[in-house]
Amino acid sequence: MKIKNSLFIIFCGALFGLAGIQNASAATNIICYSNCSPSYTNVVGVYTLDLQCNAASPTSYTAQLTVNGVAGSVNTKYCACTYTGPVGPWAPACSASGTWNTPSGSNATINNTAAGYTGSVVYSCSNGVYSYVSQSCTALPPTLSTSVSPSSIAYNSSATISWSSANTNSCYGYSAGSAGATWNTGVWNAIATSGSASTGVLSSTTSFYIYCIGKNGTNVFSSPYPMTVTVAAPPYNYTFNSNGGTPSYATKTQTAGTSVTSPGSPTRTGYTFTGWSPALPTTMPVGGGGATAQWAVNNYTVSASAGAGGTISPASRTISYGNTTTFTVTPNAGYTASASGCGG
Repeated sequence: MKIKNSLFIIFCGALFGLAGIQNASAATNIICYSNCSPSYTNVVGVYTLDLQCNAASPTSYTAQLTVNGVAGSVNTKYCACTYTGPVGPWAPACSASGTWNTPSGSNATINNTAAGYTGSVVYSCSNGVYSYVSQSCTALPPTLSTSVSPSSIAYNSSATISWSSANTNSCYGYSAGSAGATWNTGVWNAIATSGSASTGVLSSTTSFYIYCIGKNGTNVFSSPYPMTVTVAAPPYNYTFNSNGGTPSYATKTQTAGTSVTSPGSPTRTGYTFTGWSPALPTTMPVGGGGATAQWAVNNYTVSASAGAGGTISPASRTISYGNTTTFTVTPNAGYTASASGCGG
């Protein structure tokens, strides 16, 4: 009996079809998708293996056909390429890491995962081996975000500078303005690519500069450039000396250019307040200042009168507060002199 052309498919080493049949057809094709070892006895004709891949096929497998006790060569079928681990770096600094499974006869595109770059490398899969096809790797443009807070401060206080960059290799900082600044005063210094720092105590408006160098070699600058911390004018003191009078007045502390008002008019026994010296300014001068109360001594008229039995001269005298004066008392005959009032 003779069988017409037949098709046998082998899955995972199992043989499906007819075996042990004599006088088989002249051409028989056996398809395998994984390891298989089909064997036929008492047959005639041409037997061949057709090694193919499907979704269930391993990365590679082997097949061997035995016909009438004669074993054929061992054939290997590569269905895919598998790679686990790092890839690269490829120029200038791209790299990736992971696991890639690529069907045989197709390409694997591996995208860069290194920070600051974009690109990919392409490999082809053939007979279980990856082969280089092409690559690209481009540095991303650098970015820099900066801030200063607060941007306006009181005299002899500080602010905070903050910056954050991406796709950069290095950053530099510089400040110019206040002698009190402690952040890279007067010289460019390397700083972290991201961070924050105190300006130090500032006594005048100060400018701060930051720039970074990108992985692609270009520079990026702070915005605005420079950053400015505005420092309020310093306060000055203006003192008031009552110069023996009362009350004692508190010192006025104000910034230059602000209005200066009189604290009032002090008083002093025996004196008349005539004003402040130097005259009070209308606004606080740079550097501050002070004034002293001026006094005019009071003059008093002392009048004298004599009773019966004598005379007194002069009839009156003018005297300044705190001073003394004299009068001449002349008793008549038979009288003695005595005085009363104004201290006797």
